Amino acid sequence: MQRKKPYGQGDGLHVEWFTIRKGSLYLLGASVLALLVAGGFIYWRITTPLVVEDSPPAEEVPFEDSARFIELNGAVKVRKAGTYEWVDARRDIALRRHDTVRTVGNSSARIRLFDGTEYLVKPDTIFIIDILMIQLVILDRDQSCMTF
Repeated sequence: MQRKKPYGQGDGLHVEWFTIRKGSLYLLGASVLALLVAGGFIYWRITTPLVVEDSPPAEEVPFEDSARFIELNGAVKVRKAGTYEWVDARRDIALRRHDTVRTVGNSSARIRLFDGTEYLVKPDTIFIIDILMIQLVILDRDQSCMTF
């Protein structure tokens, strides 16, 4: 009995075709991309340690060109010149030109400048260190400002 050739009569190369919708290819590509991004993120999280930075150690500055805290009471904050972050005041922090000290609520601070002058910073006060003069900005309860 003679056997039938399924797709024609030639004995040459025979190729079967099937169709794939364009949307299926987009879905496959998006899935592969999402897996690559997720894998990259997981790899980054595993290889990059999480480090919580504490406040930087106080710099060692000679007292001749700095000011120091002598006394701290309550919530006293310091913003170093050129930064936007308020950090808790400590007695070992050296205050330099354009540093800002802020007292809130019932807090106060006593600061000794390099020339021996002492200032008592009272509650609700912003104290800015400058070389030629000290600027005091007092915030009243109604948030009006006075500069001396």
